[in-house]
This record gives sequence, structure tokens and C-alpha cells, in this order.
Amino acid sequence: MLNRVILIGRLTRDPELRYTPAGVAVTQFTLAVDRPFTNSQTREREADFIPIVTWRQLAETCANYLRKGLSPRWKAACRCAATTTTKAGKCM
Repeated sequence: MLNRVILIGRLTRDPELRYTPAGVAVTQFTLAVDRPFTNSQTREREADFIPIVTWRQLAETCANYLRKGLSPRWKAACRCAATTTTKAGKCM
């Protein structure tokens, strides 16, 4: 089974670096990804806002080098948040 996603977009704000009580680095930020088409009613382009969470060394690297407005390319596995899983453990 293949679980791979590639995202190209812009950071909406600077990454927020935090540490867990165990000392593990965690960074959170949002990536704005433009849709390849325009809205048929307003003729404007729309974007999806994807929340990104990175851990450990990658979290520290993101906090050091990424800034609002930059356009990074992400290649990663996609995971469901706890709020989007069913009781059977499947993603909705």
C-alpha cells in the first residue's frame, strides 16, 4: 500500500516550535496550496490550507529555516487526525 503525498504551497505564518515534556521537538505550521482551477462563480483561484506537524530533528530544521511566504515542497506520508477516525479505526 502506498501512502505518499507531495505538497507545494506557501507558509501562512512562521513555524511554531515547541517541546514535549520528554524534550521532543514539535513544529506546527499551515501550508496554503493553490487549487489548479478557478471558482466558476467568482472566477477567483481558491486554496486549501493544510496543517503540517513535524517532529524531532525535522521540527528544529523547519523552525530554523522556514518563514512565512516561503514555498517549500513536502513529500511525506498522510495521516488522519484523531478527530477524523471512526470507532473502527478507519479514516472518514
